[in-house]
Amino acid sequence: MVNKEKFAAKLLRKPTPRDIAWAELRGFLLSLGFEEQQGSGSRVRFYLQPEPDARGLMIRLHKPHPKKVCGPLMVRDVVRVLKAWGLL
Repeated sequence: MVNKEKFAAKLLRKPTPRDIAWAELRGFLLSLGFEEQQGSGSRVRFYLQPEPDARGLMIRLHKPHPKKVCGPLMVRDVVRVLKAWGLL
């Protein structure tokens, strides 16, 4: 399990970290309450339904391969979205 506070601080570092593993990012999103849905190929969607009648939130990502490390652009996009939703 990912320590949420430490990982959130790692995500916010400048310059954008290049050593974030897919498993870490996935674990962090799941710990925030997102549900994972596998798409075709390496596509993955993470959904967050804050309230039963509220509009859900979604993050679309491509699972990195062959290396299991997320690129800095993916990290920046995830940080931007999480900040916009008040989750980071």
